[in-house]
Amino acid sequence: MLKWLKKPYPFLVNPVVQLALSMLVGLICFLFLLVFRPFGLEQVDDVTYIFGFGVIGFLVLGVHYFIFPRIFRRYFDEEQWTIWKQLLLFASIIFLIGSGIYIYNSTIGLSISPQYSLGRFIYFAFAVGILPIIFMTYFIEKVAAQRNITLAQSIELSHVEEIEKSILVKSENQSEEDLELKISQFIYAKASGNYSEIYFYTDLGVEHRLMRVTLKSVQDLFESGGRILRCHKSYLINKDHIESVEGNARSLMLKLTDIPLPLPISRSISKADLE
Repeated sequence: MLKWLKKPYPFLVNPVVQLALSMLVGLICFLFLLVFRPFGLEQVDDVTYIFGFGVIGFLVLGVHYFIFPRIFRRYFDEEQWTIWKQLLLFASIIFLIGSGIYIYNSTIGLSISPQYSLGRFIYFAFAVGILPIIFMTYFIEKVAAQRNITLAQSIELSHVEEIEKSILVKSENQSEEDLELKISQFIYAKASGNYSEIYFYTDLGVEHRLMRVTLKSVQDLFESGGRILRCHKSYLINKDHIESVEGNARSLMLKLTDIPLPLPISRSISKADLE
């Protein structure tokens, strides 16, 4: 039981949803009391008075969502929110609603409805509030679950799209075959005049091709999320394949996976940035 109580539980932090939920719970309480007239309310003809109970429910939820989290920031930390904290939150809501309607009934409703003790009104609050609380718990879980599913799908789709995206390197020489690569296959490219020597992975290992295309053109094709870096005026690398950075501020060399010779690094790029 203790292990279950310590399980994470979503806490709503979206102010629009919090406000809408507070209004909805207050409305449900009002309609429930108006239709069923429990606890002696069948003797009350003043609809405005009954509406006050719904307003109290709305205000109490508003206090718990908008004021308490700003006063007790550590307690209302979304990352540390658990089932146990949620149950305590519900207990606090019921207690304050019961206290609120007791004060409300003892002042405004003195000559309108039956007079009960504080404990009796807290019992009333629990009896009326249990259904809205069940609805609220379900609603919170649905909203949070949908948010997490949407986030997970967007991350997954973005990841798949980035990995599967292929780049077509077209040679300026019409008789030369174009080269199609996925970004993860590209290792580095070296400029040689109007030519570029491109190193890449295949099923057979590391291969390279000399193509009539400028290094700038290759760089423009491979721009994707900052993974491709012009580390030197003559070299373009895939940062995913960096193995180590050696040297000092005056002379840095870059070691790429499966490439035996180190590559030079421009002085405008620091070792800390690469690491």
